[in-house]
Amino acid sequence: MVSLLSRGVGVLAKALAGLRCSQAARCSNFPSALSTVQCTTARWFSKNPVVNDFPRAHPPKEPPKRPLSSFFRFSIQQRPLLTRQYPEASAKELCKILGNEWRALSEAERQIYLDAARVDILKYREMYKQYKASLDPLDLEVLKEKRGQVKRSKEKRRQRKESKLLGRPKRSRNPFNFYLSEHFNETEGNTLEVKTRHLIRQWENMPSSKKQVYLQLAEDDKVRYQNELKAWEEQMIEIGREDLVREKIRKHLLKETFVWAEKESGKKEKKSSKPAEGRTRGPKKHEE
Repeated sequence: MVSLLSRGVGVLAKALAGLRCSQAARCSNFPSALSTVQCTTARWFSKNPVVNDFPRAHPPKEPPKRPLSSFFRFSIQQRPLLTRQYPEASAKELCKILGNEWRALSEAERQIYLDAARVDILKYREMYKQYKASLDPLDLEVLKEKRGQVKRSKEKRRQRKESKLLGRPKRSRNPFNFYLSEHFNETEGNTLEVKTRHLIRQWENMPSSKKQVYLQLAEDDKVRYQNELKAWEEQMIEIGREDLVREKIRKHLLKETFVWAEKESGKKEKKSSKPAEGRTRGPKKHEE
């Protein structure tokens, strides 16, 4: 029995080993995204990542990290000293102190950090060129997509910051948020986390009839937010900041503005083409 099984396994291994990509012509009908599929069983069971038919032997390594700026170098060096000097200062206060210390440096003292940052950025650019040269086209597309995602996320953060400075209305609150703000001070507990957990349990065990008050408050606040946001977005379009307006609303408001402008221009054309009353004259009569 064992010998029969061993013979069967041997025959099957020989048959599968003979299967090649050239014999499986239907594999060529798959999309190019599946071109990395290996059709031979030798590749299926092989632990060696090197494949003769495909030049991409290993996954791409991580790109080199961008070096620190001159101010961050100064911050890393001075933060331990300032922490010992101001032990009760918060992280925000320490950042302000570091900024003041950086601005108080002389040109010669600041030039030390600038030179070090410049040397590192030149090394980084050279390493990044070598890194890109070692990638295949597929890896370059992935890298391009990642950089695009980082750029879009930075743009969103910038827009949120500018929207806040320009007075964008605050978002509407949910029912639990109203309940939390109303009962937070009277809740038992010494920390924010303990009080919040206690209020969450109370909210989950509360009957629906008692929740109705907070649900109505949340609904009213939602209407408030929608009205204020619409007025704010109309104001942003008037001052030329359409980039801060939601895309759906921006298209709708721009369409309304275009339709209104067309109506106004049509009214002006009708007025200009209409003859003035009391000034109509007939054909001139020749005097005899």
